[in-house]
Amino acid sequence: WLQDTQESLKKKASWAEDFYSHTLLRRGFRNWLKYKDYLSTLEERASNFHAACLMRKCLRVWFDLVLEEKLILWEKLKIATEHSNKSLMLNAFRAWRQYPLLMKKEREREERRNQLRRRVAEILPDFQT
Repeated sequence: WLQDTQESLKKKASWAEDFYSHTLLRRGFRNWLKYKDYLSTLEERASNFHAACLMRKCLRVWFDLVLEEKLILWEKLKIATEHSNKSLMLNAFRAWRQYPLLMKKEREREERRNQLRRRVAEILPDFQT
């Protein structure tokens, strides 16, 4: 009887030890899986944060580039406007300098017309009277 009881006790102790080992392993694996999930969540958050920072950095560089290009365009537009104004002023001065000559030619032309009218009036009789 004592031997059966001791063997039964040994079996139960062995089962208890196996069950305890199994439970301990299950807890360890469960904690390990939780830790792995936590790490993958952290890694995903870090990846999202990195992507957001990278996007912000790229947009900032792009904005600076666009601003620089706008400044260059404004400067070129200013230079072009100054050049256009200078050309217009030079053309106006040239025309102003040629104005007396043109007026002289216009007076001569008008004088010739008047002479022609007088000649025609001398040659043709006056039909109105």
